[in-house]
Amino acid sequence: MKKLVVIGNGCFAKLISFFVNTYSEYSVEAFSVDENYITENEFCGRPVVAFEEISYKYSPCEFSILVAIGYSNMNSVRQKKFLECEKLGYNMPSFIHPTSFIAPNSKIGKGNIIMERAIVQPFVEIGNSNILMSNAIITHDTVINNFNTISASCTIAGFVNIGNNCFIGANSTVHNNINISDYTLVGASSYLHKSTKEYAIVMPNKCKISYDVKSTEFI
Repeated sequence: MKKLVVIGNGCFAKLISFFVNTYSEYSVEAFSVDENYITENEFCGRPVVAFEEISYKYSPCEFSILVAIGYSNMNSVRQKKFLECEKLGYNMPSFIHPTSFIAPNSKIGKGNIIMERAIVQPFVEIGNSNILMSNAIITHDTVINNFNTISASCTIAGFVNIGNNCFIGANSTVHNNINISDYTLVGASSYLHKSTKEYAIVMPNKCKISYDVKSTEFI
């Protein structure tokens, strides 16, 4: 088995370590976070090492790294750690769940996490350190750049360009032939049908809860 260090010590890192150990050629040997964030010396049965010491204790010659940090600060925390690990010379493989479908002519960069039953159609390009959650659908000829999160059950139509550090909320749909600029935040269950400018927030219509009448009057 190849040796892997997971960056992170939260619930997402726990989930990813399970998937990596179960479904990949890698074995998680340790976790790492900045020294200030270490609360315990062990996590999921593996040691937790200060990131400041990682290259001394887990050499890039022997270990690969996967950054399992979520979407904090529009994915910028994940971005920072990815770039730091890359600078240290680590191999940074992607984790692709075996139940996902990845078209053979799609292009997948480094350090991506692609979860259960995600679909990546032909002619798609995905950059580095993106997260595609369960059942996400990335339709043909779409480009996803770097450090984005595509939440569960999202559908991204064809010929869409997604910039960097974007967050697409769960169950959202993105219309074809549009550009989503850097740091765009798309709220859960949105329908995005036009291009955005940087730092845009896309807000869905919220459901209304009524107490004016009783449910039993309808069903």
